[in-house]
Amino acid sequence: MIVVNGSTVRFILLCEGSSDRALVPHLERLLVSCGAPATVGFSVPLSTVKDPGGGRGSVLERKMEAVLSVETEYDLLFVHRDSDTAGHETRTREINEASANVALNVNRVPIVPVRTTEAWILLDEVAIRRVAGKPGGRQPLNLPRPSRVEHLADPKGALETALVAASGCSGNRLRKFRNKFGQHRRILLEQLPIGGALDHVPAWARLREAISALVAAQQAP
Repeated sequence: MIVVNGSTVRFILLCEGSSDRALVPHLERLLVSCGAPATVGFSVPLSTVKDPGGGRGSVLERKMEAVLSVETEYDLLFVHRDSDTAGHETRTREINEASANVALNVNRVPIVPVRTTEAWILLDEVAIRRVAGKPGGRQPLNLPRPSRVEHLADPKGALETALVAASGCSGNRLRKFRNKFGQHRRILLEQLPIGGALDHVPAWARLREAISALVAAQQAP
């Protein structure tokens, strides 16, 4: 079961980097919107976990085992990895195989943006202009359609280009603005709307469907 004491779902998000911690509140809302009771989640960036080594299994397996040997009070596990150039299916298979090899007796859901998480925050023109400091700007940003965003070769570069265009900065101001990309990315991810255009992105739709199916299965008589 994924329900603790009949009322609260407790989950862990194993994410790629520290900035991806911002996915936690979105996952909480997704669970509730799919019919789960109250939720509480926390994250562990795998980039901060030291590989214990030993030659056993993959790096992902060893890091997962290191975290989950300490964190035991949870009902659901999310594992986030960008697909990068490997592809969604390959990354999903890696997560599922690592989970099986670690012998996890818990429901788990892979989170695999295509190609990177930036693809999910590249669709909100209003938010991009606001974070860039020009909410009323009119510079064309050339943002992709939701159904096409996963075809971008470099979503991170596309996001940075859109932010720069929205800012209208040049010279020293542009250099300083570019140095804040990590901060801007974090803010955009924190403000990610979990509906609308995002529901038309295939990887996000698969995540929502996986959560919905899991919740429905647990609630079935």
